[in-house]
Amino acid sequence: MASQIIVTNESYREVVRDRHGLADELITTVRNGPDPQRMHPVAPDPALRQGARVVLGYVGVTGYQDGIDYLLRALAILRGELGVDGVRCLIMGDGEALPSLREQSRSLGLDEDVSFTGWPSDAELRQHVSSIDVGVVPGPSNA
Repeated sequence: MASQIIVTNESYREVVRDRHGLADELITTVRNGPDPQRMHPVAPDPALRQGARVVLGYVGVTGYQDGIDYLLRALAILRGELGVDGVRCLIMGDGEALPSLREQSRSLGLDEDVSFTGWPSDAELRQHVSSIDVGVVPGPSNA
């Protein structure tokens, strides 16, 4: 048995404690959010928004398990089936699924609506995040 367990937030602490019947002193919370010294709001960049009414943003690894393919399909449905215009998406990050996500975006006709930025610098990340309206975490639901 582990002598100490590290979790990233208080809700995970509760899950681990309740699921395994562990004492609170065996569980340490180490947050993995942005450093407020490095990440702070700046003025949005109109060039990133490209005139969109709503800009969605994803920041993270672009792995197959991260659900970005669901996000792209949802954008295609919004645009195609539902006729919603003015929605743009910035996908910030890199990973093994990035080439197939780029291809999926092309095949869905989303090249005008989706930008894959790779890993932005700190300054670029501040600018990008300050330019989005809604941050998304499209990962599929799982236990």
